[in-house]
Parts: sequence; structure tokens; C-alpha cells
Amino acid sequence: MLLWLGTSLFGGCGAKRIMPTTPNEPMMFDLDFSYTLDFERADIPDDTTFWALDLRLTVVETHRDDSLSLQLDFVDVQFRESQTDSWSNHPLESQQLVVRCFPWGELLLVEGWDTISVLEDVQWLDFMFGTLFPNPPVRSGQQWNSRLLPWPYYLNPEPHSKQIVSATWSQPSDGAWTYEGSWYGKRGVTPLFDGRATGSITASTPWIATHTFDWTRTISKPIVAEQHIMGSLEQR
Repeated sequence: MLLWLGTSLFGGCGAKRIMPTTPNEPMMFDLDFSYTLDFERADIPDDTTFWALDLRLTVVETHRDDSLSLQLDFVDVQFRESQTDSWSNHPLESQQLVVRCFPWGELLLVEGWDTISVLEDVQWLDFMFGTLFPNPPVRSGQQWNSRLLPWPYYLNPEPHSKQIVSATWSQPSDGAWTYEGSWYGKRGVTPLFDGRATGSITASTPWIATHTFDWTRTISKPIVAEQHIMGSLEQR
């Protein structure tokens, strides 16, 4: 997740959890990525699109269970096709939604995606919440192997569809983490897609400084395709 509590805040296994201070000011992030759609059909050419997003996160409410509601504003959204060098504004710009999460990084709810996902190409961006909220493990006994990160899978119209990154994490140095694992979707016990996810995160405060990611999935809805996403998130 954008929010990350390091071991310096948690202490060792069994230490008392210290809640982070709720940010008083909006936080700005740059999210840059490319995604390629390989339709695996001769009559549909592969398509690569580049995106540059300025995002703003603002805490709007602290709930009784200590979870936070944050307004996510798409302040500036630029994109370009691989066939051109010119960037264009996307209708996603100036849109907003609300995410709810626990302050240690667990994503709970996304409100407003249905409204913005009708915009052109936005349906392919549902991976975004996994890159914004990766929720790494922070204590030695906290599922370093097969750490699960679930969030809604919006390309499948059926309710309760989930996408999950199940990753093994390592911490090569203070303030730095890497992960690698499977990225898959399911509804109940019905599989929806398979994929892989790798990445690295840095942080010197409870809020993530950088996140680079390289994710690939093979989907069957709304069309059979392989989607490859590569990019980075950086706090200003």
C-alpha cells in the first residue's frame, strides 16, 4: 500500500503495535506505467499504451476501528499510444473515488470505481489498487511466504470477484523490500485469471517513497488477452 509501517515502528515480533499519525496534509504521488495488451489473434494487433498520472490522497475520515477513508483524486492524467510521441489528456483527469484502509496497509473498500470505469480504457487499470496498496508484511512471523493481497477484480462483471497477489517478500536492507509471486483472480473457488507479479518498495517513513512493479496476467474477459504492466510509483 502507499501506507507502510516498517519494522522500526513495529519493533520485534510480539511488540506493541504503534499506530501511525494520520496525515494532516494531502499527499502527492506520481504513477508512471505502460501496459501492453497481446490479444493472441492475428486480426487484432497488440496495443501498448503509456500513462503518467498525478495522484492526490487526502484523509477525509478516521473511523472507530482506526481505519481511514482517503479521497483519491486523479489530478492530472496523460496517456499516449506507442505509435505516437504526443501525450493527451484523458477523461479520467479530475475524477475521484474513495478508498478505505487500515493504517498499516490493508485495503478494505473502493467506492466510486463503477462511475469512472466506464471511461475509455479505464477498465484495464483495475490493477492500480494493488500497486498503490501492496500491504507488505512487517514482522518476522507475518506471512513472509505467500503474503496475500486481495482487492476487487473489475473486469469480471460478477459480484465478489477478487484479484490477489500471493508473494514471497524479502528485505535486503533497511527501508527496502522486494517481492515475487503469483497474481490471480477468482470468484469463490472459480479461477478467473493467472499471472505473475514482481516489484520493489522503499520507505523511510510510514508512507511509501517508491514502488516499482512488473506484472503480467492472462485474462479471458472482456476478451482473451495477456496484459503486461510495468511502471513505478513515487511520492513527491
